[in-house]
Amino acid sequence: MNKVDTITAETFLPDLVALYPSTRAVFDRYGLHGCGGQMGPREQIGWFARLHGVPIDQLLRELNEAATHPSTAPVEFAPSIADTIYRPFFLAGIATVLTLGCMWGAINLLTIGLKENFSSVSYSWVLAHAHAMVFGFVGFFIMGFAYQAIPRFKHTTLWRPRLAFSTLPLMIFGILLQTVAHLLSPPSLALEAIAAFIQTIAVTVFALVMMQTIRQANRPENYDRFLYAALGWFLIAAIANPVIFKLFELAGSRQELLFNLATFNIPYRDVQLLGIAVVMILGVSLRLLPHAYGFREPSRRWVSSRRASVAGRIRGTSP
Repeated sequence: MNKVDTITAETFLPDLVALYPSTRAVFDRYGLHGCGGQMGPREQIGWFARLHGVPIDQLLRELNEAATHPSTAPVEFAPSIADTIYRPFFLAGIATVLTLGCMWGAINLLTIGLKENFSSVSYSWVLAHAHAMVFGFVGFFIMGFAYQAIPRFKHTTLWRPRLAFSTLPLMIFGILLQTVAHLLSPPSLALEAIAAFIQTIAVTVFALVMMQTIRQANRPENYDRFLYAALGWFLIAAIANPVIFKLFELAGSRQELLFNLATFNIPYRDVQLLGIAVVMILGVSLRLLPHAYGFREPSRRWVSSRRASVAGRIRGTSP
C-alpha cells in the first residue's frame, strides 16, 4: 500500500507512531520530544503541524519518507529532564498557592472580617502573601511553561536543562527566606537582601537559559520581543525587591508609609503583573493562536505597537 495515501492530516499521532515507530523522530524534530508519552498525544497530524508552525505538506512528506524508509537503529523513548522539567515547577506553583497564597489570603480576610478592622492583619503579612503569589504562584508557572513550550515552538531543545532546573530550589529558598524576613519583628532588611539576591540569581539564570534557547534555534519571530521584554521585567522586579521591602517595611512613620505606598506600590505591581505575566501571555498568544485557529499572523508593526502600549502602561505614560 502506498503510504502517501495512508498518512494524512487527519491521522492521529499515536496511531501513526504505533504503526511506524520511525516517524517519532520526525515529530521530535519539530518539538514533540517527551509530550504525550511514548506514542505521543492524542491529536491529529494537522493540529500538530499548525501548533508547531510546520507546513503540513512538508510534514506529511517527511513522515511518509520515515515510514517508507525506516531507520535501522532501534527507536527508544527515554524522556530527558528537559521533557519533564515543567512538572516540578507546576507542583511548586500549586503548593505555593495552597499555602502562602490562597490559604494565607483567606486567613487574612477572615481575621479582618471577624475583627471588623483592616488593621487587624499586619501589613507585613500582606506583603509576604503578595510576594509569594507573584514570584511563587505566577513565577513558577511562567518558568515551567517557558521551559516546556518555548523550545517546542522553536523546534529546538532546552539549553542546559540541569542549569534551568537549578532555578527551582533557588526560587523556593528565596521566597521562603523573604517570607521569614517579612514576619520577623522588626522585619529584617539583611535577610531580605539575601533572599532578593538568591531570587535575582534564579531569575537571571532563567532569562539566560531562555535567551540561549531562542538564539540556538535561529528562528526569529515577531513574538520573540515579548518574551525578551517579559524576561527583562522579571529581572527588574527581582532587583527591585529589597528597595520595595525597605520602602514598605521600614518606613519611619505612618505618613511616610502611606506616601511610599501611594508612590511606588502601583508601579511595582504593574511591573510584576503587566510586565511579567501579561507580556509573556501576549507573546505566547501571538505565537499560538494564529497557528491553532488559522488566524492571520499580526504584522511586525502591529506587534511593535502592542509591546510599546504595554510598556507605556507600566511606565504610566499611556492614556
